Amino acid sequence: RNPFRLGIDQLTGDVYVGDVGQSGKEESSFLPGGVSGLNLGWPCKEGTNCFGGCTMCNDPMFTDPVFEYENGAVGCAVMGGTVYRGSAIPSLYGYYLLSDFCTEDVTTFKVVGGVATDITVQANMTPASGSWNNLLAWGRDASGEIYVGNYNAGQVFKIVADCAPENYCQTAPNSNGSGAIIGYSGSTSVSADDFFLEVCGAATGQFGIFYYGPGQIEVPFGDGFRCVSSPTHRINPPILMDGAGSGSVQLDYSSPPSQSGLITPGSTWNFQFWFRDNAAGGAGFNLSDAMSAPFCP
Repeated sequence: RNPFRLGIDQLTGDVYVGDVGQSGKEESSFLPGGVSGLNLGWPCKEGTNCFGGCTMCNDPMFTDPVFEYENGAVGCAVMGGTVYRGSAIPSLYGYYLLSDFCTEDVTTFKVVGGVATDITVQANMTPASGSWNNLLAWGRDASGEIYVGNYNAGQVFKIVADCAPENYCQTAPNSNGSGAIIGYSGSTSVSADDFFLEVCGAATGQFGIFYYGPGQIEVPFGDGFRCVSSPTHRINPPILMDGAGSGSVQLDYSSPPSQSGLITPGSTWNFQFWFRDNAAGGAGFNLSDAMSAPFCP
C-alpha cells in the first residue's frame, strides 16, 4: 500500500518492506532474495486483515507480512529499517530493526525459513542524549553498522552496544565485614585500553586474584560462592589487599592468560575476585560477588 521503507540485506539480497497501513495494521513484509512477482495483498488485505469487503482474502496468491501490529494501539506508522550485518554487536547479527514514527520503540526480529522469530521490543535501545521520537530513516555503513535518523530534531544516531558492566551473584561475609564487592573504573572500550578491575570489602592484608570466564553459575565454594563457571582464566600476579580490603588491577588486552581468554570487541566476560581469609576460619578463602562485562570497540 505505502512502503516506508525498503531494506535490502547486504548478505542475502532479501528485501524487507515497512508498509504503512490504511487505518488498522502496520506491517513488515519479507521478500526472499531472487524471488519476484509476490503479491502483498493491497487493496484486498491490510496486514492479515481482510479489507474493504474483498471476497478474495484467502487466495493463496497473497503473501502475508511476517510481522504486524495494531495502528493506534501500538503505533501510527511503521518505519522499515535494515538488517544488521556489522561486527560490533554480535548478538544483533542477522536481525532486522524497525521503528514506528509515533513511538520511541525499536523492534527486532530474525527471519528464519520465512518466519519472523525472536520478535523483541528493545526497551533498552535508547539514545545516549537527545530523543529519537519520530524516527524516520535507517541506513548502514560499509561495515554493516546501523544508523537511524529522527525527523523533528534532525539528529542521526549510531546503534552501538550497551557496554555497561553489571554485577550478579551474591557475596558472603568475611573477616572484614559483610562481603567483598567487585567493581570497575574506566571503560570497556578495547581501543581505549583503560579498564581497571576493582574490589573492596575483602580480607585485609591478604592476597587474592581476579579471574574470568564466559559462563555464569552460583554454587557454594569455600566460605562464599563461585559465580564464574569453567573454563576460567587467572589474571596474574595475585594482588595484596590494603588495610581496607581493597585492590585493583588494569586489564591487559594485549597479554591474555591464554588465547582462549582473549578479550575482543563484542565479547562478554564474567569476572570475580578470589582471596585468602584465614582469620575467618572455615575454608580459609572467600570470594566477591561477580560482574558481567560486555566489551566494545
